[in-house]
Amino acid sequence: MRFRTRLLPLALLALLPAGCTSVQLGGTITAERESLPSPASEEAGQRARFVAGMLPLVSEENERLAEQRRLVLQLQSKQAKGVRLSKNERTRLAVIAERYRLAGAEHPAPQFWSELLARVDEVPVELALAQAANESNWGRSRFAREGNNYFGQWCFEPGCGLVPLRRNKGARHEVTRFDSAAASISSYMQQLNSLPAYAPLRANRAAARAENRPLDAAELADGLHRYSERGAAYVRDIRSMIGLCRQYMEQNNSLARR
Repeated sequence: MRFRTRLLPLALLALLPAGCTSVQLGGTITAERESLPSPASEEAGQRARFVAGMLPLVSEENERLAEQRRLVLQLQSKQAKGVRLSKNERTRLAVIAERYRLAGAEHPAPQFWSELLARVDEVPVELALAQAANESNWGRSRFAREGNNYFGQWCFEPGCGLVPLRRNKGARHEVTRFDSAAASISSYMQQLNSLPAYAPLRANRAAARAENRPLDAAELADGLHRYSERGAAYVRDIRSMIGLCRQYMEQNNSLARR
């Protein structure tokens, strides 16, 4: 399911009324879970517009990742046939490996290819939407409105982002400011695909690929225990929100077919 039109600037979502309570946790907003509101309610409209606005951006980033993955597979296949990679191909491979924090591109061994393919891959749309909704309170958080930050990413250089209002004394982190929602999504996916904390997610995804199974958002969410200090409780919340996001995706798709 891919939408090409951005239905509403995401920053404008903050102007809509909030219909649910929330809890402040270390600079990120975690919305309370509840059943899907009536389609006629303002809250349902807010959430549906948030999903419709984020969906094409998530899909576009996944398309970019899929293109990178196809290139890596082509280079791996070429080397496996005993064909030497060209200088341009080696350069492109090195750039990709560096982006995903993986050494060994100069003399790629079988383990290098396996690990690189585990990193250069898509993030299920429902998972990305659920985390964005959770971290930004469906686009209403201060960090989403003022900094296009939908996933709670931190930075540590003074002035690199927005200072959390409830930052602990002595803490230096800020919440990264992005030029666009698309940049926030790209950064989020790069983190999932490269940081050691999310190796379990990548292992689950690689196992699904090896078995030719479709990527399952709820299954991959099990690899997010270290995304939040809440651990297992955070994963349960994300799984619950995956279901909600699927319903809004279906609702938007139904409206688009009319």
